Amino acid sequence: MQKLLNASAMAYCALMVFALWGWWRFFRGLRRATEMQEAAFREAERFMGGNMSEKRSNLVEIARSFSYKLNMDLIGGAKFESRDFFASAKAECYEHDMAETSAKLYTFCKSQVLTAVNAYIQESIGEQPKRRTS
Repeated sequence: MQKLLNASAMAYCALMVFALWGWWRFFRGLRRATEMQEAAFREAERFMGGNMSEKRSNLVEIARSFSYKLNMDLIGGAKFESRDFFASAKAECYEHDMAETSAKLYTFCKSQVLTAVNAYIQESIGEQPKRRTS
């Protein structure tokens, strides 16, 4: 009985040592990954010239949107019925690129909405007979 207890105690100790060794390898890997990320950041900072953390602070987030309200009466729908179309987009840019980025985002949103409106109109006209005008 004593030998069985000693054997199970030895097995438990071996298991604990193996588990601790596994955790040690895991955390060592995390530390190495963090060090590698920091080294890559320093390398990028050196390559770009100057302080990257300072350049990151100059980033600005811009959001633009475009909406369109389609009067369904114009395409054969019921009076006073409308369909709404909407698109929005966000981007980060440097302060000196704000005007250009803003214009590009607005143009993108507008083109997406108008494409959707045209597709909806084509769908609606194909499904419903055209309304007669007297």
